[in-house]
Amino acid sequence: MKATFVDNNVSTNAYFSMEGELEGTVKAATFDDLPAKAQEHIKTKYPDYKVGEVVYFIDNNQEDESDIFTIPDSEANYFVSLVKDGKQLVLQVNKDGDTAYYTEKNL
Repeated sequence: MKATFVDNNVSTNAYFSMEGELEGTVKAATFDDLPAKAQEHIKTKYPDYKVGEVVYFIDNNQEDESDIFTIPDSEANYFVSLVKDGKQLVLQVNKDGDTAYYTEKNL
């Protein structure tokens, strides 16, 4: 199940299990929201790609569920869509700005 709301003027989607437990939240983000290290890496390694959608994903599947809005930094990542020549790459970026390949598809 999905709920959509606005949090601090940012569109946010919350995803719930069939039992009603919060699984995670996704917030709209921008390239400028990424850590500087990730921005530089992407600009250097993917100079010919156009930046598409950027989202911030908070994974709420954790052991300590005492406060669902206080998530360890390791459980939150950005996902960045890059497009070039009919191909879309998605990169995962952690709080430290480390960037990893996540997936790709042909458009």
